[in-house]
Amino acid sequence: MFEWWNQFALWLTGLQFWMQFALVMIVLVPVCAVVAFAADRVAGWLGRIVHRRDS
Repeated sequence: MFEWWNQFALWLTGLQFWMQFALVMIVLVPVCAVVAFAADRVAGWLGRIVHRRDS
């Protein structure tokens, strides 16, 4: 596993900057969107639980 990761890191750092930027954006934007959506759902769920206890 670590050997694979090291090879990937070496490959990524060897790319030109614009290619690194594009690859990171293609991967990170969807991942961040999913994490934000999940955090919003969990916060809403927790808010409903807390609100029920206060009532």
